[in-house]
Amino acid sequence: MEAFIQIPRAWFANDGAWWKLNNEQRAALVTLCSAVAFSEHEVEVKGVKVRLEKGQFVTSIRKLAEMVGMTEWKVRTLLNVLKINNIITISLINKEATQQTTQSSLLTINELHDLATQQMTQDIIKDKQKKIFKEKDKEKERSALCASRVFTPPTAEEVQCYLNERGIT
Repeated sequence: MEAFIQIPRAWFANDGAWWKLNNEQRAALVTLCSAVAFSEHEVEVKGVKVRLEKGQFVTSIRKLAEMVGMTEWKVRTLLNVLKINNIITISLINKEATQQTTQSSLLTINELHDLATQQMTQDIIKDKQKKIFKEKDKEKERSALCASRVFTPPTAEEVQCYLNERGIT
């Protein structure tokens, strides 16, 4: 099965975030995009249940460093650049953790999350449009049936035959 990552066009605009990153950071960003949830589901992190939406994942600085092949310091720098450019949002999950490197965080890649939400909205709209078109088709069929049942007055000969059948003069 083949998969692809949809990267937002806004990142590539003249003043887009893509151009503010070096090559190593760009590769790390693509890796982050491939790690996000592609469907809503629940995960458990250190005893805490977390509901992931599309465009989100749970991680720590240490895990990110291993995932993208960078030092923890470079990962922190990357995350700061991404936060400043509003590409990601980070929410702490386990606030009781004593060391920052072991804290788990919910990382949301904003534009991917927005694209997923937008896609879901578009899918809902398409479904509603399909229902509307089906209803219109049904209405057309009903109209066609009714049109074929339009009353046409009988001819004089038909009336005479009917009266004769009934024995009416």
